[in-house]
Amino acid sequence: IAFEHQPYYTSGTLQYPELKTIFQTLYDYHVDLLLTGHAHYYERFYPQDANGNRVSNGVTEIVVGTGGGTPANISNTPTAPNEVVQIGHTFGVLKMVLSQDSYTFQFMPAFGYTATDSGSGTCH
Repeated sequence: IAFEHQPYYTSGTLQYPELKTIFQTLYDYHVDLLLTGHAHYYERFYPQDANGNRVSNGVTEIVVGTGGGTPANISNTPTAPNEVVQIGHTFGVLKMVLSQDSYTFQFMPAFGYTATDSGSGTCH
């Protein structure tokens, strides 16, 4: 698992192409999951390579910028290529359970919000 403040893939208007080299390095070294923030919404992408191709051995990115600031005014419908889930207008946290060869995750909305996401992944 790797952590960055700014997301490489995002459905929002904030794009950071200068992070492509870092994402390529994560892919080359078989990182399974990238957790980012910065954008004030939640979204999860299918595993991808640094060129935006959906690949089974790619890096899954989850953007969790839902802990502060004003939640972004975006829909709850995926809009970006390879995006699985998009949640706007919601505060919340991501609960992670890590084991030796897998992980589970659950987006837990703050009191008064209802959108959620959960799943699991295996490690290389």
